[in-house]
Amino acid sequence: MLNVFLISYSVMAAIIGAGFASGQEILLYFACFGRYGIIGIGVTVIFFGIFSYAVLYACHKNKITDYDSFLKLFKFQASRKTVKAITLLFAFAVYGAMLSASGEMLYDLFGISKASGALFCTICAILLFTFANEKVFTLNGVLGTGLVIVITFCVLYMLFYREYHAFSPIYIKSANSGLVYSGYNLISLTPVLVSLSKKLRHKTDCTAVTMSISVMSAIIMTLIFVLISIYANKISLGELPMLTLAKRQSPGFALLYSSVLTVAIFTTLISSGGALCSALKIQKQPSKIALLSSSAYLFSGLGFSTLVNTAYRICGVAGFIACIAIICVCFSSKKLF
Repeated sequence: MLNVFLISYSVMAAIIGAGFASGQEILLYFACFGRYGIIGIGVTVIFFGIFSYAVLYACHKNKITDYDSFLKLFKFQASRKTVKAITLLFAFAVYGAMLSASGEMLYDLFGISKASGALFCTICAILLFTFANEKVFTLNGVLGTGLVIVITFCVLYMLFYREYHAFSPIYIKSANSGLVYSGYNLISLTPVLVSLSKKLRHKTDCTAVTMSISVMSAIIMTLIFVLISIYANKISLGELPMLTLAKRQSPGFALLYSSVLTVAIFTTLISSGGALCSALKIQKQPSKIALLSSSAYLFSGLGFSTLVNTAYRICGVAGFIACIAIICVCFSSKKLF
């Protein structure tokens, strides 16, 4: 049960990045469709569950513990290279977005320039990936637990103590948006799932982890969706919508939620940056990690909402196709070892 717990919350920590915790992703991919955005959330949760189970099941069955071994499930080398390239591209986009989010948050809270804030976070990331080891994923699981609990509390608090006048839904279907959202999240999550699969002891653990991830993501996404929908198109939500709403409550509550965003950025940096370092095999190589992080820093200059709305959306379409291929290969795979 401890392994199931750690894997589930490590995955949630990877999913709940700054884009998710800030409300920006929920706003752009679901809340913009009014009450029909819940359809997109339903599609997302189902796809999350299927994909997570497929990857964990294949890794457990084949005793796979690293990403390169996982790619051997694909018979053709061209397929392996394509999936790996897409995964690395998306992980890099998430990495850059988290650096951008750190700059936005430090500017919003302390007036520090966005470039300086992102640079500080980049230096911290370089040090982290140079000296950290696999125990950092265990830390991610612990932090993920706190994120789920505190974000749920904060959203419920803001729902109960909100201004009641601002709800007006728009009726537009959002299932496709849910698939795009799933695509860019899950393809970059693959190396994380592969790495965490080594903690699985039994086949039933795959089911337990999948159910935990699905239930938790469904609850927290729905809560944030309801809250963001109340204010969407009624007030300016800025780059970090949830922090904007937290500030409407009180300075103390804003400080609490800024702490949540800080942890969310950190956990997603661990996941995306760790996935990049693992796939590129550059762990504990300072010069290569510095080059990778510097490139991500330059990429972050595009701006947080631009990355979430444009780069993520482009990545999501290709990512969805790659995820379908991964699911098919995982369920049809024969034992490799």
